[in-house]
Amino acid sequence: MNSFEGLAATAGRELSVADRLARLRAEVDALVAIDPRELGAGAVEFFDQVFEASDRLHAAAASVLPTIDDDGMWACAGARSFASWVAARARVTRVYAHRLTRLGRALTGDLTPTAAAIRAGGPERLGVDHAQILISAAATSDLRRTLLADPDHDGQRFLLTQARTLPADQFRLVARRWAAVVDPDADERGYRTATDREYLDVAATTGGYHLAGYLTTDHGQALLVALDAVTSKPAPGDTRTGPQRRASALTDLARTCLDRGLLRRGAIIRPHLSVLIDYPTLHHLTTHTDAGDKTGQTGTCTCPADGLGPVTPAVFEDGQVVPRAVLDSLLCDAAISRYIFGPDSQLINIGRTERIYPDELRRAIIARDTHCQYPGCTAPPRLCEAHHTKHWGRDHGTTDATTGVLLCWHHHIHVHTHDIDITWKTHPTETSTEKHGKRSRKNAPTGHWEFTDRNGQPLSQ
Repeated sequence: MNSFEGLAATAGRELSVADRLARLRAEVDALVAIDPRELGAGAVEFFDQVFEASDRLHAAAASVLPTIDDDGMWACAGARSFASWVAARARVTRVYAHRLTRLGRALTGDLTPTAAAIRAGGPERLGVDHAQILISAAATSDLRRTLLADPDHDGQRFLLTQARTLPADQFRLVARRWAAVVDPDADERGYRTATDREYLDVAATTGGYHLAGYLTTDHGQALLVALDAVTSKPAPGDTRTGPQRRASALTDLARTCLDRGLLRRGAIIRPHLSVLIDYPTLHHLTTHTDAGDKTGQTGTCTCPADGLGPVTPAVFEDGQVVPRAVLDSLLCDAAISRYIFGPDSQLINIGRTERIYPDELRRAIIARDTHCQYPGCTAPPRLCEAHHTKHWGRDHGTTDATTGVLLCWHHHIHVHTHDIDITWKTHPTETSTEKHGKRSRKNAPTGHWEFTDRNGQPLSQ
């Protein structure tokens, strides 16, 4: 017997819960069979009605979860917890299952007026999303839950009125403010608990580092504001996702502190990023192009089969190997210190830093370029460094303003990784002057940086 036959069989008698569910399924089957493209002007009404019905049914489903949990029979299925059972049964994540269970407890407990507002439907109905916000933002302490449940207190009525008129994001702010007013000590207790939970792990893994952590509200806000401050408008062709751009911004923050000497100003040696490289490897970098030629082919490995030879990889201070493209980028605008050890590892000579762009050259480059010169990028100088257009290591480039171009940290790595050539193109600009009543014209030389890929094709804006 199909759904419609079951619907006909129930006609003329009192419907049980099973009968009503059968009728519901029959109607849902009919609705989902409708081709949305055939609705025409009725599409808006279709959306409104179906979404409202699904919202009310969502709350009804959540409301039965406390009954199932209290019965305890769910444990016979072998689930480790009720949330795990809900997640498996509803095919949702455990996080969502926890939220659904909490919603059910609230709607059948302290928030019965809220449950009634959801069930009522119509233009003044309350959505499940607003109810979830009320629970997570307002019902967050024993005192707050007591006041919400108290019929003589206007707290829940006030919040329901606001929820019916405000968008979800604005309602969340109102709910939080209400909670702070009625029980300010709870926020203080919550902050102390959050402070104890705060942590940050940076663990080395294959090809990089894995970050995990938790920040208090103020620390999280400070980080978000700082990340936003160093995140420039993406250049054309920048296909990085939001999380990828935030990861790059976090690195930019670290580099800003290290490169500008903003930390431990009174220390003998301020914190900085250090790379350890022996002379044979440095010499190899200045005479080979292992990072890739202009056709995109990688260099030929000349190391013995055991991987050991006269050239050893450059490493950071903790022993992590530095990829070649990263090393080329670092060599562009970093100080080099020479340390010579004797046979017994005794330090016998310390050289001076060399090849870094001095302040006057860096200022000249900034004055000319004003921002990152990668096509379409406008990152400010504080997020940039000077790049040798003639690679200092690979091409024996010189350190002067004519071969130095301003690149942000992201595009500096990008240029090295993708073997992008950068050349200065001079072109005359006609100007006019007037002297003794006569107008004369002359050409004032100007120019721009031209970026070309490994195939010689210019990169467009």
